[in-house]
Amino acid sequence: MTATTETFAQFLADGGYDGETIIQACRYLTALETDDLPASELRDDLLAHGGSALRIAEALQALATDAELLEQAATATLSMAWLADDGRQTVESAFRAARGKLPVIEVGIAATAVMYGVYLVVTKGIRSERTVTERRADGTTIERRAVEYFGPTGPLNAITNIFRAQPLDPPPPADPPA
Repeated sequence: MTATTETFAQFLADGGYDGETIIQACRYLTALETDDLPASELRDDLLAHGGSALRIAEALQALATDAELLEQAATATLSMAWLADDGRQTVESAFRAARGKLPVIEVGIAATAVMYGVYLVVTKGIRSERTVTERRADGTTIERRAVEYFGPTGPLNAITNIFRAQPLDPPPPADPPA
């Protein structure tokens, strides 16, 4: 189907995918990457990795109430995933699954899946990783692995801010009460 497609943009153009299919494909990508965790567990995982409950709720609200933002975030997530080592095949699988989608998807589930997808693709959840080997006095060695995880709201805010239109001029002042 896409044997000669070189870029994600060309893949989208060749496939003629609509916004709903792109959102569904992102949802399927997240399901593939997380062994199909439910939305509540995805939120819990974001919180467990240092996310602010308030900022996660705000990001979910923004994605759930702005269809264009949700589609753009899904497109960005899929595009970034496409660049991973086996990303092209994974993204193509997600689109094949999305072609057989149900006609209606709860926007909250889609928003959570897209948000978590952004988090996974951008950070893989890891800020830094190091292994320290210690040699004890008795000659034995012990190896310790330290992993520091990113909080998910940083990458989410970066994606949300890319697509959120910022007004160039402040709104006009409200008329004073009469």
